Amino acid sequence: MRRPNLCSNSIGVADEAYKPTNSANSKDEGRLSLVRRVLGGSKKKDGHSSLSKSKQFGVPISDLQLSNNSVPKVIYRICTYIETNGLKTEGLFKLNGGNQVLIENLKSQFNANGDADLESCADMVSVALLLMVWLKELPQPLLSNQTVADLVSLMH
Repeated sequence: MRRPNLCSNSIGVADEAYKPTNSANSKDEGRLSLVRRVLGGSKKKDGHSSLSKSKQFGVPISDLQLSNNSVPKVIYRICTYIETNGLKTEGLFKLNGGNQVLIENLKSQFNANGDADLESCADMVSVALLLMVWLKELPQPLLSNQTVADLVSLMH
């Protein structure tokens, strides 16, 4: 069995992904634009991400709609709901609790509509775990390795 050759060109992406589009101005496409297109995170000319407008999970924070206080709307919505209805719930963030079917249902609602009906959810632990799922599915960590190292050095 032959090994695939994924890094045969100068910018380290597969040949198939590197092929320019058939547009007339493909020769003028800059290297940064090409990398953005290949990696799938390019912005359209209208300033919106190439991803679905309402997708909330598994996308970079920079692609999410922000609330008035510069927090992603999905996080603001979940945290406000937990603060209002669930802070007195014992074991709120326990790792082995929650209804996985309900969590997936709420996640699907957020991805499809940009919001979910948290008020009809009777399981506060599942809503808290939904927050943890959102954090786990981020493509990049909230804090860079350098920021973490700086914070650790401040504690010593």
